[in-house]
Amino acid sequence: MKIIRSKIIGFCPGVSNAINNCFPNSICLGEVIHNKAVIDRLKDSITFIEENKIEDFIKNENYKNKEIIVRAHGISPKLEEILKSRGALIRDNTCQNIKKVQNIILQNKSKYKIILIGDRKHPEIKGLREYDDNCLVVNFVMEIENTIKNIIKSCPEDRLMIIGQTTFKKSLYDYFCSLFIKYKGNKKIKIIDSLCSETVKRQKALKKLEKKVDAILIIGGHNSANTNQLRSLCSKTSWVIENKNQIPSMIKLYNTVGLASGASTPEWLVDEIENTLKLI
Repeated sequence: MKIIRSKIIGFCPGVSNAINNCFPNSICLGEVIHNKAVIDRLKDSITFIEENKIEDFIKNENYKNKEIIVRAHGISPKLEEILKSRGALIRDNTCQNIKKVQNIILQNKSKYKIILIGDRKHPEIKGLREYDDNCLVVNFVMEIENTIKNIIKSCPEDRLMIIGQTTFKKSLYDYFCSLFIKYKGNKKIKIIDSLCSETVKRQKALKKLEKKVDAILIIGGHNSANTNQLRSLCSKTSWVIENKNQIPSMIKLYNTVGLASGASTPEWLVDEIENTLKLI
């Protein structure tokens, strides 16, 4: 079996920063990144608050002088304000790309109707929604064209700002934006180039990798948005796996196998999976 890696593997800069700023005896609000192998390594020294318990924890706990880690996806400004008011020592590991989007929303929500394109259940979108109580979230639905037409028609505002989840698939974001332009009528549409450049580079690298291989293993968390976007982009037979134990048995049927990874996947995990494949 021949194994070929994608040109872009391992942590993106934002994830590297988040991991490097996790210190022992801290409390992290949710998973600092979406990768189980990494979280498992950090659990002995850091307390992780489960996703559905973050708000209750912030509102009910006493954490004066405790170090609280804000994960790479960020948190809402309301919850951050509560933390500060109660004396928490905040270590903000929010990805700089998401910070940029947060500031764009704050600066423009009084001038535009903010429309977020992404997964409303994802921590990034959940946090961004808190920066503008009146924003709308659009995700892929079967009748997306009619949905966008209805949004434009029903919006009383005459200026709309379109912002994508930073890890959204570029081709899909471009398509959504084209529909807003197509049906804008008399409204002014401003499109923000919010997609993470590292995410876009990985997507382009995956398409190049596809031309060289028979099948692809995409290494990353099943709950990682950018990992799942890579899978949805892949036209070759592919699997998302989190560790070497999830390597599919039928991988041995392919002569050339490609390895790609999400932005939250450490390179040591890719090495481990590649070494296992060499023994098959």
